[in-house]
Amino acid sequence: ATGRAAAAPLVVVEPPTPTAAPAVEGALDGGLTDEQLAVVRDRSAPVLRVMAGPGSGKTRTIIARVAELVQNRGVAPGHIALVTFTRKAAEELNVRLRGALGAQVAEGTFAGTFHSLSAKLLRSYFHLADRASDPTSRLSWLSKDFRIMEEEERDRIFMQALRREEGENPGGPAERPTRGTARLTRSKAFKELISFVKNRIDTTHGLSRTELLTNLRRLAPFHNHLGQLLQEDDKQFGGPGSSNSSSSSSSIIGSKDNGKGRMRKTELQRFLTTLELYDEQVKISGGVDFDDLVGLAVALMQQPDARRAAARAFRHILVDEFQDTNLPQYRLVRLLQSEGSELFLVGDANQAIYTWRGALPEDVRGDGGYGRYGDMLTAVEPPDEDQLQT
Repeated sequence: ATGRAAAAPLVVVEPPTPTAAPAVEGALDGGLTDEQLAVVRDRSAPVLRVMAGPGSGKTRTIIARVAELVQNRGVAPGHIALVTFTRKAAEELNVRLRGALGAQVAEGTFAGTFHSLSAKLLRSYFHLADRASDPTSRLSWLSKDFRIMEEEERDRIFMQALRREEGENPGGPAERPTRGTARLTRSKAFKELISFVKNRIDTTHGLSRTELLTNLRRLAPFHNHLGQLLQEDDKQFGGPGSSNSSSSSSSIIGSKDNGKGRMRKTELQRFLTTLELYDEQVKISGGVDFDDLVGLAVALMQQPDARRAAARAFRHILVDEFQDTNLPQYRLVRLLQSEGSELFLVGDANQAIYTWRGALPEDVRGDGGYGRYGDMLTAVEPPDEDQLQT
């Protein structure tokens, strides 16, 4: 069944039936169904949204679409990016591409995760970033030969930041057992919260504390612990907007007296300070947090020269499991499409399982799981911030 919209058609792929249309020559050993073949050959709009349920031959159709572009449309393999969510899925796509196109041709096609695509964009178009005119920009500290930090290094830098926030020497004596238990609980909660935030607001680099707090309040309904931190802070400071609230750019560090002549910090203040110290140390180390990769690529693609160059390179972007896209990932493909890249988006709203990880909820995706995406994706200009936040 095929439904057409004015700007962004929605093609529904049914499970395979015994009667199959001829396959794209050389793409697959087996045949394609009529619905699959219609998807493979559809060039009616710059954004094609494909709803593919379980057992509908989604991977086969995606590979055949790439083969159609290369073999029948004359698209250079290097102008195609095939994006998925896990390394295992990316490896499978690469194997299938080599079988369909041959190893040499498949080698030129990008097939990887959003994070590997982001790293490629950062390394390839870093030289086009206008960093000199804005020394406070999110990219001002980044070098072209950046490295992605391993988990062990991220943990070490995070613990250094937490110790600094607590006013300790990172190399100081061990904690007392009760304090160590409290720190373990706090460190686990703060680490998880940092990852949660970075996967929902592009990147935390370059944001003032006021901007961070504004974003945290937007995210509070989707994270119980974050909501509790904000409630505690508001209660002690008299609510958001008060002169002493953490939401104020001139906020004080402490709240109520702890009985020893010093002001006690709220957990929200401790979290914000830890996050700021962590980002600062990441910059000094010359590394990049894995959770920042997509957001930094978004920051780069917001610069016109870099965005145009990347869109010229990747003329066709195919995204698998599109229902699990989070805001930075969605923003990335949206920026590339705004400069003329064609999008092929495959997914199934009924299989959306990663809202807890930042995937946009169904009410944002709209009718059929993609309705409002289609409206936004077909716009000519880069995305409107208020619309995206909504």
